[in-house]
Amino acid sequence: MTQVDVLLERGHPYSEIANESVIEAVDSLNPYMHARGVAYMVDNCFTGRLGARKWAPPATSCRKPGETVARAA
Repeated sequence: MTQVDVLLERGHPYSEIANESVIEAVDSLNPYMHARGVAYMVDNCFTGRLGARKWAPPATSCRKPGETVARAA
């Protein structure tokens, strides 16, 4: 979200922001998480830790009562 906020403040259009975010995910984050796992990224990446701390509570609150999260083996 910080990337979005910064680009908006600098006058970039929403289409460019969405495009940059998708490119970042496809080219960098997804291959990295596939190779090392999400836990490794969160444990070893400053940005990953910040994102996990920021988005874990809202994501948890979206679950239905009693619903569990499937975890990869």
